Amino acid sequence: MGNEKEMRIVIDVSSYQDSYPFEKFKLLIDSGVDAVIIRAGCYYTPDRMLDTFVEWCRRLRVPYGLYWYFYPQTNSGQAEKFIEVARLYPDAQGLWLDVEEHTGKESYLDAFYKTEFTKIKNAFPVRLVGIYSGGWVVDTYIPNMYKWAGQLPYWDAHYIKYYTWWQKYVLGVGSISKLKNIMEEISRHPVGHAAGFETLLWQCITYIPFTELTYWQRHLDWNICSDENFIKLFGEHISEPLPQPVISKYKVNTYALTIRATPPVNGILGKVVGWLLYGQVVEVIEVVNGWANIGRGWVSERYLALV
Repeated sequence: MGNEKEMRIVIDVSSYQDSYPFEKFKLLIDSGVDAVIIRAGCYYTPDRMLDTFVEWCRRLRVPYGLYWYFYPQTNSGQAEKFIEVARLYPDAQGLWLDVEEHTGKESYLDAFYKTEFTKIKNAFPVRLVGIYSGGWVVDTYIPNMYKWAGQLPYWDAHYIKYYTWWQKYVLGVGSISKLKNIMEEISRHPVGHAAGFETLLWQCITYIPFTELTYWQRHLDWNICSDENFIKLFGEHISEPLPQPVISKYKVNTYALTIRATPPVNGILGKVVGWLLYGQVVEVIEVVNGWANIGRGWVSERYLALV
């Protein structure tokens, strides 16, 4: 990838981000993230954050895909579980097999992943189904995979953690634009890249010490792709329009009700931005964990009565 095409940023998330509130997730998207890939599950178990992240992506109108972490040394049936889960999310833009586990003989691993991929592709013949892996896995443990997967959509787990010192101490990253420049430069110097695949998406840096988002980016992986490849992976827009929020009217039933900028985060109340008086009627856009969004802030739902 060079400078001639715009670069897109994609994050992948899972239950490792189970402490994320919606406000921080929205901040990530608004700061320049173009798409999200969500771990749908691992082994035979759906990821506990799957529904939450899907709902947030839909709310923010950001395209998303799904991946599943497979374990070869188990009885078959993981592909069937992924298929079952994926059918619940028809708007997911792409399904990925996470090929990282490598316990077993080369022939067994090759047959296992090929069989699981075939099951999923047969179940979704018109949807993008690809391989998510790394050169160190394929080259070392499953080199025959290139024979049947070389032309498939491929997402490379590049894992260049060695460049984080450069970012933190030399460039002092504090913006998405600087991050893009670093990732683009790293993509020109691949380390451990699976040369037998035509990579559409590169995972370049993990554990980024991103100044204004440090806490929320722990175990958050960043990926890049060209504008052309982004369209192949996620399309140009979300095809299904999102439903408009249902607005309900409520009356304040306490003497004075504090309006806060955000709902509580880890038990810490948001900044006070105003007050409502007894009997005032407000329109509520949504309710999240007992807090009502009234457009200009959030108030505790317990002090509201439906009109």
